[in-house]
Amino acid sequence: MIPVKPECPQRLLVMMVWILLVAIAGADVSAQQVTVTLIGPFGNWGDELTEAIVLFSEKYRDVKAELLITTNWNTTMSQAATMTAGGVAPDLLYGSATPFHYYALNHLSQPIDSWVQRDIDTTVYPKSVLDAMRLSDSLYGLPTAVSPSLAYYNMDRFNEVGLDMLPVNWTSEVFNWDDFVTITRKLTRYENEGGASHFGTQAFGRGGGWNRLGMWGLDLFDPHMTEFYGNRPEVIEAMEQFATLWTTHGVIGGKFMSGTAAMTLAHADVLNQLINQQGSGSFFNWSVGVLPRGTKRLTYTAFHGIGLSSQSKHPEEAWQLLKFLTYEPEGAVLFARAENRIPLIPATTRDFRQRFSHLLPRGTITVFTESPVFAYDAYLSRHPIGAHLLTLLDRELARPTRGEVSVQQVMNEIEPAIRALLKER
Repeated sequence: MIPVKPECPQRLLVMMVWILLVAIAGADVSAQQVTVTLIGPFGNWGDELTEAIVLFSEKYRDVKAELLITTNWNTTMSQAATMTAGGVAPDLLYGSATPFHYYALNHLSQPIDSWVQRDIDTTVYPKSVLDAMRLSDSLYGLPTAVSPSLAYYNMDRFNEVGLDMLPVNWTSEVFNWDDFVTITRKLTRYENEGGASHFGTQAFGRGGGWNRLGMWGLDLFDPHMTEFYGNRPEVIEAMEQFATLWTTHGVIGGKFMSGTAAMTLAHADVLNQLINQQGSGSFFNWSVGVLPRGTKRLTYTAFHGIGLSSQSKHPEEAWQLLKFLTYEPEGAVLFARAENRIPLIPATTRDFRQRFSHLLPRGTITVFTESPVFAYDAYLSRHPIGAHLLTLLDRELARPTRGEVSVQQVMNEIEPAIRALLKER
């Protein structure tokens, strides 16, 4: 055993003072550190979200970031409202369009215009997407990603009937409405008198296609959700054209993933299903193109973003986390990877291209990365009972596709009810 040399009293005193100072400094840092929270249904997200939260806390050492994980959107909205009423509001609120605007409409979130003007170059976001984050001309958060509709198709079926691949450029002059009808008719196959066995496309749009009206530069509502445009002649005419896909042409049906439909117009989440299936080695060859053009080529899109709580006890620190996850490349890239949707700003878009370059068919990545510029919002989430209106439209506007009634008659029937609902604020 090596003998321990006794310390002199002066040295022991110095060491004790040093330890005491370190302890006081640590306690002081802990006392000064604030905690900010972000609520959302993050349970099945990638590890990159946790990595982003840790990275933020390392970069901003006086702020500790924490996640409040919920199970779904309804639970998220309910929990955010309950916590706010109880005086312990989450600092940041993540949401798709419906919960995002629910926070603003119920005063759970607050406008962030002053912070944005101070810290953000808004030109990095597509204008259409940033506008979807507004309510009454105030910006209530920053967007993180979108889920646009795209035209997925079975290349084997296209080759069988001699069709060219769909365009991947959103500004392309080819693939208009007439082309879409011709293509889907050619892809629909009848093998018996009972009807089609293989269809041109599994889906076109919601409730008779009302969410495709943007292709004609049309909407059912104004951006403030105060007016209903459903009985306008140009809207009726477009919806009647949509209905012919079911009634006259009979091109909609089957299942794209099982091969009984050659196309589907669907959100970007189909991409994950296709990539998972193609790994099996027995899946059909597929690709993706832009949507058909009416008078415009636009894509109805689900929007996602983060808002700032109106009751945050640390709004400046919460804003730093919001900015880190939506704008600053080191945090935004990790958040976009975990979110697994279509990214928006240059840094996250470059990362998306790199990650999917070996997974997507050649030349199709731009279909995804350029789609946010052509996104449009149907505005329903901007009304307190937008979910109820959505259900009504899906149910009633599907009736013309079954040949039960004309689009004009349906609009006449639902217009009084919708106008009354719009007044419920």
